[in-house]
Amino acid sequence: MSEEGRVCPSCKAPLELGAKFCSMCRAKVAVDGSTSAPGVRTAGSCRAEEGTVLCVDRLSILFEGCPGIVRFRVDTDRLGADARNLRFSFESQLNGYKVPPIHPRGRKGTFQEFSVTFPDQKAGAFVWYVTAEYESGGSVRTFEGEVQLVVMRPGEARQVAVNIMTTITAGHATDVNLNQNAAQALEKILQSKEDPFEALRRLIQSNERVWVGVELFEADKPSTPPPASEHPSCTEEDAARTRVEAMIAKRRLERIPDADGVAERKKALSDLFDKVEMCFEARLLTDTFHTFAAYVKQLEELEKLDKERKARLAAERERQRIARKEAKHKARLAEEAAERERKRIAREEAKRKAQLAAGAVKTVTLPGGAEMRFRWCPAGTFEMGSPESEEGRYDDERQHRVTLTKGFWMAETEVTQGQWRKLMDGETVVDLARKGLQDDTEFMIAGKKQTLREFWRMERNGDPRNRCGDLKDGVPVYNVSWNEAVEFCRRLTQRERAAERIPDGYEYRIPTEAEWEYACRAGTTTALPNGRGIRILGANNAPALDDIAWYGGNSSVGFVGSGWKTSNWPEKQYPDGTAGPRGVKRKAANAWGLYDMIGNVFEWCADWYGEYPSGSVTDPTGPSEGVYRVLRGGGWFGIARFCRSADRVRYEPGFRNNILGFRLALAPSH
Repeated sequence: MSEEGRVCPSCKAPLELGAKFCSMCRAKVAVDGSTSAPGVRTAGSCRAEEGTVLCVDRLSILFEGCPGIVRFRVDTDRLGADARNLRFSFESQLNGYKVPPIHPRGRKGTFQEFSVTFPDQKAGAFVWYVTAEYESGGSVRTFEGEVQLVVMRPGEARQVAVNIMTTITAGHATDVNLNQNAAQALEKILQSKEDPFEALRRLIQSNERVWVGVELFEADKPSTPPPASEHPSCTEEDAARTRVEAMIAKRRLERIPDADGVAERKKALSDLFDKVEMCFEARLLTDTFHTFAAYVKQLEELEKLDKERKARLAAERERQRIARKEAKHKARLAEEAAERERKRIAREEAKRKAQLAAGAVKTVTLPGGAEMRFRWCPAGTFEMGSPESEEGRYDDERQHRVTLTKGFWMAETEVTQGQWRKLMDGETVVDLARKGLQDDTEFMIAGKKQTLREFWRMERNGDPRNRCGDLKDGVPVYNVSWNEAVEFCRRLTQRERAAERIPDGYEYRIPTEAEWEYACRAGTTTALPNGRGIRILGANNAPALDDIAWYGGNSSVGFVGSGWKTSNWPEKQYPDGTAGPRGVKRKAANAWGLYDMIGNVFEWCADWYGEYPSGSVTDPTGPSEGVYRVLRGGGWFGIARFCRSADRVRYEPGFRNNILGFRLALAPSH
């Protein structure tokens, strides 16, 4: 119901009872019935006047297709001393655009400056509603107002400038409020031949500020933009522009595919477009404008649905892509696993085919043509040491399980004098004995510290041949210390590695104590490597040794040449005679083709002497340090109990004597 006799002074339309806005022209209605431009108040060169709470910068001049960056200032002192949580929002009822609420921060003070970015706009005139809220006195207070937003095309720049200047000249400062500098700049644009669009853009981007003062007034309820007029005014140009935009929107509609549930809505929108056309042809300009607004709203909803559909399709395609990728990855992993298994089987098969039988032969040629034969000892597990019931056993032979994970080659015989001379620059056992006579080192021998001269009962310049027996090439080298045996191995390794005749990871060296006993036993578990036990009838009397070993009980049998009398050797198996080291391979080999593992000369091992472990071990190498090195196998001057597979003897590594030699192994590097 209209208020009797009360009309809008601007458009003369009847005013509703208690209305604050004219429903036709959107002018604000004062209590006395006067009006002002919608929400616009003169601020005069942007000086804060009483009643001006918000000043907006660069709002009335924007360009089509460009986002509008608007600066505004707030007179926070006008809001009250207890005002807090101030926030502003901008909304266009026409096109549904909203700018997220802005929360000014900082200290209170007159005209705090902020900014807001508007979305892209089409050319035209639009109304933006401004809402301000803040808390005061325990309640939320709301203010609201309007701002006219003019978006122009480049070709309209001069006309807009003319309109602005006309407004200023006519004194209608309530519509657009410019400071003096901006007015002068616009006047220069009109007078110059410069492109108005570019000049006006430069003006807006310069430091010359174009201010519009906006008055915010308190609302009766929380902020809601004033209702749009049912019949806003619409010019012929507005209708024509609306028709063009409708045609552009139709192209957007045509790009939406006919998915499920979309075809019907597209048909309805096409009908709505036809209605826009008919309204325009009938010059129903206002209806054209409103029909187009409904058309755009429904089109945006349809585009949103299409966007969601595309997002779902994209998500499904991504899910399928990931599933295919995972399936391909799993297939590749399965194929790689199968390939690894095939290779493993192939390696095992190749390893099985290439696996050498125990005792396989390998020959190494030394300088001068001398040969050295080796026998293959495959990886395996055995019981090292001796059972407590074994005759002749010592306490340091604790039985324990040993696993050797890699096979190795063991020389068929001890290193002979001929082999030693070929590699060690012609050095003989006589030369080795002479080193002993010259050595002043004291060793623990026969329970006391003494030099080799003292032990041998000879002078420094004595004849070293008195400490030598048979000097033939086929007799084991003796009078050799542990250190010299290691040097022999080093030289051979260096020579063969340079010739690329050593498998990767292997070297020539003295065998470990575990490797020596493993090779000696050759699969047997008895006291002797031929699978028999031992019966010791006297210190030098064990008939079971006759077939496999030269020891103190039989080394004089058939001996010819320089040697040592056996008359004072106790409990001999055979009568007195002369004895000494014997030629290799005169006794039976063990099951793996190794000769003289028992008897002839004691053989140095790589380990320091120490107690055996109580449990199972793998690839043992003995203690990390010690005083004595281990020797194995017994010798031609040794008693019967020394000639067992498990027997252990120890001497210092620099010690030498006529019963000490060594045997080579081509084994994994340590």
